[in-house]
Amino acid sequence: MSSHKRFPTELWLEILQFLPRDSLHAVYATDRTFKNASRALLLSHLVFSPYYDRRAERARREHHLAAPDGITFALDRLAFWSSDEIAPFVRQCTITLRVQLEGETTPVPLRDADAPHILMTSILDRLAKFPRLKKLYAKAANFNQAGVTNLCQLPLLTEIAIEWCGVLPGETINASGLELRTTKFSYSNFPAPLSGFPGTPWLSLLHPGHLRELTANGNWGAVGDIIVAGTAFPHVRKLHLGMDFNTMNKNLASLAKFPVVRELQISGWGQLVYEAVEAPAVRASDVLPLLREYSGPCRLLPILLDKPSLTHLTLERCTPSELLAQLHGEHSRIASLHATLYDPKPADLSSICRSFPALVDLCVRISAVAQDSEFEDGVNMGATNFFTALVDMPCLPSTLRRLAISWDLVFDSDDEDMEPVEASPRRIPDFVAIRNALRERCPALATLWLDGYDFRFKWRQLLGREEVEQENMIKPGTSEEGFVDFWEGR
Repeated sequence: MSSHKRFPTELWLEILQFLPRDSLHAVYATDRTFKNASRALLLSHLVFSPYYDRRAERARREHHLAAPDGITFALDRLAFWSSDEIAPFVRQCTITLRVQLEGETTPVPLRDADAPHILMTSILDRLAKFPRLKKLYAKAANFNQAGVTNLCQLPLLTEIAIEWCGVLPGETINASGLELRTTKFSYSNFPAPLSGFPGTPWLSLLHPGHLRELTANGNWGAVGDIIVAGTAFPHVRKLHLGMDFNTMNKNLASLAKFPVVRELQISGWGQLVYEAVEAPAVRASDVLPLLREYSGPCRLLPILLDKPSLTHLTLERCTPSELLAQLHGEHSRIASLHATLYDPKPADLSSICRSFPALVDLCVRISAVAQDSEFEDGVNMGATNFFTALVDMPCLPSTLRRLAISWDLVFDSDDEDMEPVEASPRRIPDFVAIRNALRERCPALATLWLDGYDFRFKWRQLLGREEVEQENMIKPGTSEEGFVDFWEGR
């Protein structure tokens, strides 16, 4: 017996999953053991496109159906994937638009097709054929009663992402008696050619006892009403909502339905307005008692900073004055701050740090319009002066372990497309001296990333060794390359 045949197929599955698809095809052709192991991976993901997206028609936002020969091919392919022999291997299904490739037969506009949704109804009817399906992603797809019913009956389906999806023309969906027992659900609905359906019935289908992560981005008027009127979701840990800040009383009532949320992300618009009501049903102090991480606009900070469990903030782009207007007093529980600030001065950053005296992680992305007057010998002197001022910044937290400051410059012309020029060393700050001074003020500092857009300094202590790198010539637009791995210590 060959040595590899002594290992169970499950072990080979764990090993082979790291191979690229081309290599899996080669492994498949070796012998029966590897054929069985690799087949489960090769057939685990079904990608099906019921509609075409023609680049030439994108301005009109009109989708197309494949030509007759393309329809026949798609139906034959779907029959193969949904066959009794192949379907049990499918774990993930993606229903999305297909971009017309060069040389393909021109697809037909939906309005001119005899059966414009034949491929869509075919995949929906066959969803029940995939009993081990775990993940479904649908973009610009139209659903019907059969499709929704089939999804609710899949026993292992744990993750669904719905984007720009509606209901097939002439169809209605009766959600009575149906439940989606998924642990992760994402719904985004924006104006799209196949939409025209608010999508909120999806939220009504979710089983509150199973759901752990929820994203609901779209028609907040309808979404918020359904959340407020529905039952609570007692196990949701991660929540992402698209929210209208002009309806804050309803917003608070919606957040109250998620009592154990640890991670909150808000995509919002408008000014904070509390509707005129005699007695608000929910107060800000009543919601999100276990919140640990918040990501979104700084406008919500006044109702979140008093949460005793909140330690991590990730803030959307704002001006320093907008952020400082939301900060009152010290918030020593905040250990991590990631923020994108528009053209801050060193004094602004010092004032912000004054409100967060116990920061362990500070990551600031500076967004600014490039000014010719600030460049000398190919160097962004705004960054040079900022980095130099860090040494004497009054309120830099002594608790810092990781510090990153990066410049993201916006050019009025095509200057950003020019070839990079090596920055003059005499215009670049003395990074070693800056690092040494920062370490004296912050003894625990172990990671430092200073990116001036066209020059960069990286230093960290990792696993008992020291890594340091300085680059004096950076191609514009690549400032974030490698940052996540560097920041996370990988």
